[in-house]
Formats: sequence, C-alpha cells, structure tokens
Amino acid sequence: MSTDGEVRRIAGRMYEAEAVLDKARQDLDERRQELSEALGKMLNVGSDYIELGGWACETSPTGQCVYNRGKDPALDFCLFCGQPDERK
Repeated sequence: MSTDGEVRRIAGRMYEAEAVLDKARQDLDERRQELSEALGKMLNVGSDYIELGGWACETSPTGQCVYNRGKDPALDFCLFCGQPDERK
C-alpha cells in the first residue's frame, strides 16, 4: 500500500518531468520556426507558408519533404522531390 508521502513524491517527480517536456516542446517549436524561416528565405517563400512533411526526402536539405502551403494547400508537391504528403 502506498503512503501519502510516496504518492506526493511520485506526483512531484511527474510534475518535474512535465516541466522538462514543456520546455523541450517550446524549444522544438522555436527550432521549427527557425527552420521554416531559413527555408522560406532559401526558397523565396514566406515562412508562414512552409510546411514540413513527414516523409524522407533525399533531395531536401532537411532530409524530409517540404511544402508550400500557400500555393499547394493540399500538399501535393514537395518543393524538392515533387512527391505528395499523402501517400498510399
């Protein structure tokens, strides 16, 4: 049977882990924004229109497909390899 102190200790460790994850998510969001801005400059596309895909792309400098959501809202054409984001 768990004691009150043990439950509090575990809860405290859980909250500490959540804080670490929150910081990591914030850092990841900042890196994604930086990458979108750099890609936007490289491709002469507004960074708000850059969409990073989930597929590997050998021709992309990021190693994954990149899309222009402004001109291609369906994400049908990677700016580097031409492949769609949705594949069967």
